Amino acid sequence: MEALRVLEQKIADLVDMVRKTRADNLRLEQENTQLMTKLAAYAADDQRRLQLAQEKESTRSLVDGLIERINALSESELQS
Repeated sequence: MEALRVLEQKIADLVDMVRKTRADNLRLEQENTQLMTKLAAYAADDQRRLQLAQEKESTRSLVDGLIERINALSESELQS
């Protein structure tokens, strides 16, 4: 009879462990989803920053070109 009680207790402990494991797995899945969402947001932010940096460089290049043209025109006006 004692062996049966011990076996029942072990089964109850295993059932409890399975419940806790399932709860932990669910919590970890939720955390994983949240982290993946954050990661996607960070990746989108990084992509946007890269795009802005490229646009900034392009604008800087255009402005430098305009400055060179203005300087060239100013010099030609002074020489005239």
